Amino acid sequence: MRGGFEMYTIADYDFDGPYTQLYEIVDQRGVFVVLSDSGGEWRVLDVDCAEYVRSAIERHPRIQKWKDACYHGGLSYAVYYSGVRSDAEME
Repeated sequence: MRGGFEMYTIADYDFDGPYTQLYEIVDQRGVFVVLSDSGGEWRVLDVDCAEYVRSAIERHPRIQKWKDACYHGGLSYAVYYSGVRSDAEME
C-alpha cells in the first residue's frame, strides 16, 4: 500500500498502513497491529512490538490464531515505526 500511502490512527498515533503484503513493511523497530477486514470495518486481532517488525510478523507464534480469526479477506497490518531504544520503553 506504499503507493497509495494511508494512515491508520489508534489512540492518537498514526500507523502506516494497513498493508496487505508483508514485503511492504519495513523491517525495523516498531509497534504493529494485526487487522482483519470485518465486512468494511477493521477489527484489531493483536498488537505487538518488535525490533524487526516484518520478521516478527512472519515468525510470530500467534500467526495461525490470526488467520483463524480472519473471516473476510486476508490479514492486514498497520505499523508505527519508532526510534525507541528498549522493549520496556515500547510497552
